[in-house]
Amino acid sequence: MNSNGVFVTPSSMGYVDPVKSGRAPEYTFWNVGFERAITKDMTLQVNYVGDEAHHTWDGSSQNVRGYWNNQLNPSYLAALGGVNGTSSSGKSVSLLTAPATSANVALLNAALPGLPNPTYFINAANAFPSQSTLTIAQMLTAFPQYNSVVDTFGGPFTENFSYNALQIQVSQRLAHGLSFNANLTLSKNIGDDGTFRSGFAIPSAAIDGHGQSWKQDRIERSWTTISVPTIFNAYGVYQLPFGAGKIGANSWVVRQLAGGWQLSGIYSYDTGGPFTPTWSSNGNCANAAPNAGQCMPSLTPGFGSNARMNGKFGKGPNGYVIGNAGTIRYVNPAAFSEPANISATPNTAQYLIGNAPRTRAYGITAPANQTFNASVRRSFPIYHEMAFVFQADCQNVLNLMIWGAPSAGWGETVSTKTYNSTFGTVSAPGTLPRDFQLSAHVNF
Repeated sequence: MNSNGVFVTPSSMGYVDPVKSGRAPEYTFWNVGFERAITKDMTLQVNYVGDEAHHTWDGSSQNVRGYWNNQLNPSYLAALGGVNGTSSSGKSVSLLTAPATSANVALLNAALPGLPNPTYFINAANAFPSQSTLTIAQMLTAFPQYNSVVDTFGGPFTENFSYNALQIQVSQRLAHGLSFNANLTLSKNIGDDGTFRSGFAIPSAAIDGHGQSWKQDRIERSWTTISVPTIFNAYGVYQLPFGAGKIGANSWVVRQLAGGWQLSGIYSYDTGGPFTPTWSSNGNCANAAPNAGQCMPSLTPGFGSNARMNGKFGKGPNGYVIGNAGTIRYVNPAAFSEPANISATPNTAQYLIGNAPRTRAYGITAPANQTFNASVRRSFPIYHEMAFVFQADCQNVLNLMIWGAPSAGWGETVSTKTYNSTFGTVSAPGTLPRDFQLSAHVNF
């Protein structure tokens, strides 16, 4: 409210931290390994690879520092979520969502003495109690006069990552007509990228189940959203041992029918990325106001550890097929639940912060995928260095589906005990069926 008694819509503010804005990200890399000859043509390599990164940003994460993003400290949620106030229309509502009028501020001070009571904010709320920006929750933020605060550099450059991997590779140079390479990577990628619940430290009283308190961002430190724990690749080329200078060299039939053929293939396998559940019930969660992070569900008490359902995708009577895309669940929605509502009034809700892990809840990952592509090639000599080459290629020889990640937006209609219809279902496959291609050309 300005000096003329007119309400002025709060503006936004950007904060450039003098420390964060001038601090470069830190990266540390290390590796150790050995290589051994198995035969004169084949080698084995075993390597351990690791790295750490601090004060960095992956380009998509949302981690922020609560103070400089105008968030409400979760300790206020724990202390005031069950206290009632009065709305501008006279209804009993949760105090945090109530306007910061003198009457509601008096209730605030009685429940939790010593909190900030900015006079200008209270005066504005008394004059304009129906303004949605003049709530008790907004008054308790670090900068209540601004409707938003952007932590320009501190927000992005606060992430920490660590990567550890065992890499095993067997390779053979061309010998006896065969060359190949097979490599396996077993890794663990830990970080605090992706969604976040709060930019503050979170006390146990503000978390559903009251399990433990968390320092800033530590509740989000888990498998990163791009983690793929197991990756295996193999490729090779094999020249059939028939024809000139090989088996059947003296037979015109063998030379013409079996000589000059070459087989090649590429196989890839990877375990799926981590499942990242979020809470989308009711379109919002009350503890997200003002400016808090992602709403998260809680783990259902006593559910157990196996939240996967319907067996292996693509196999069995309950397997996922094209005809029932988006209808067979991969994750059991009953494994998750709505965080406790500590509000003392039915008019507004105040949910505690969900306790589900940010990624890999119940150890769930997206479905594993594998592909195999192969080729058959034959060269027919014509004259001197000229040759006619025929080639047949097959993509996705095994005709397997490539599965996407399960839909992760959990929600429940409590009155009917029904869940979001798409939660836990896997999207339609992201690849084409088996495909053959034939080609021919002349080399000279």
